[in-house]
Amino acid sequence: MKRAAISLGTWPFTLTILTTSILAQADEPRILRKEVVVKGTPRQVFDLWTTSEGIAKFFSPESKIELRIGGPYDIYMNSKEPDKQGKRGAEGARILAYIEPELLAFTWGFPPAVESLRYSGAKTQVVLQFAPVDEGRVRVKFAQLGWQEGPDWDKGYEYFDKAWGYVLNQLKDYLETNHSAAASDAPKSKSWDEKHVKVTSYDSPIKRQDFEMTIPVPVESVWNLLATSEGFKRLGAKEPLVELKPGGAYSFWPGAITRVLAYIPHEMLATTGSAPPEFPNVRKGGTWSAYYFEPLGENKTRLRLACVGWRPGEKEWDDAYDYFLKNNPIFLNAVYDLLVKDAAQHRRFDG
Repeated sequence: MKRAAISLGTWPFTLTILTTSILAQADEPRILRKEVVVKGTPRQVFDLWTTSEGIAKFFSPESKIELRIGGPYDIYMNSKEPDKQGKRGAEGARILAYIEPELLAFTWGFPPAVESLRYSGAKTQVVLQFAPVDEGRVRVKFAQLGWQEGPDWDKGYEYFDKAWGYVLNQLKDYLETNHSAAASDAPKSKSWDEKHVKVTSYDSPIKRQDFEMTIPVPVESVWNLLATSEGFKRLGAKEPLVELKPGGAYSFWPGAITRVLAYIPHEMLATTGSAPPEFPNVRKGGTWSAYYFEPLGENKTRLRLACVGWRPGEKEWDDAYDYFLKNNPIFLNAVYDLLVKDAAQHRRFDG
C-alpha cells in the first residue's frame, strides 16, 4: 500500500491506493495496465461504466454518456468551473467500441496538471475488459495506450498510474457492499461446431454471433495474420490496408470502409463491420466486432470473434446475420489451416 495525493480533473483527493500496475514487456509499446477483481457480474460492472447513473456511484457525480460508437463519454470530475478551453473534467472523450457486457473502449485526454497535452488535445485510448472469475466475481482488466515520448507524456503516465488505481479501488469498494445477487447473465443461445470453429448464435437479449477456436501456434502468429496488411495479403486480400490506430483503415478489399475502432496489441482488436453488396444497409457500417487473442502457453492460442450491432426484425439484417453465421466460420477455418501449415513448414525447416 502507498499513499498519494492526486487530482482527477480539477478535484483533489488524498487517498490510499493499491499498487495494481502491471509492468509492460520490454518488446511491446508502453501500456498502462491494471487489474482488479470485484464482486458482481459482468453485466453489473459493464452497466456501472456505461451509464451516468453507474459512473456516479464510484467515479464522478456528473457525466454525459451515450452508449454508441462515437458517443460522448464525458466525465466531469465534479468540476464546478470550465478550464481555459471552456471544458470541464474529462469532457471531449468518445466511445470507441463496446461489446456488451465484456468490453468498453474510449478516448481519454489529459488533466490540467499536464497542461501542454490537455490544451493540445492529445488523446490516449482506454480499454476495459470484464470477465467472470467465478460465481459472483468479475476480473476487470484495464489498459491505457497511445503514449508518445517526452517528459510531458511521462508526467501524464505517472499521473494516470495513480488516478486509475484510485478509480478501480473505488469501483471495488462500491461493489463490496452494493453488488446484488443477480440472476445469471447467460443469454439465450445455441451452439454447434464448424470444423475447428465453435459457433454460438444469440437471439436474446441482443442478437450476437460468437466464434471460437484454439490454434496450435503462438499468439504473435495469429495477431500478425489478422492485424497487419501483410497478414491480409497472405489470406488472399487484394490491396489490403491495416492502419493500427483508432479510426485507421481495416480494409481486406480496395474501397472497403471498414476501420479499426480500438485495440491492444496481441490481445484485442475491435473493428467496424461490412457486408457484400446484396446487403446495402448493413454494408453502410451498422455492425462491429472484436477479436480476442488469448495465449494458452507458448504455442497455443484461443481466438474468439464476437459480432454485434444487428438490427432485429428486418429481413435484410436477418439475412445478413445468417450469411455471416455461415461465412465467418469458413474464413476462420482458413485462418486456422494457413497458420497450422506455416507452423508445420517452420518445424520442417528448423529440423
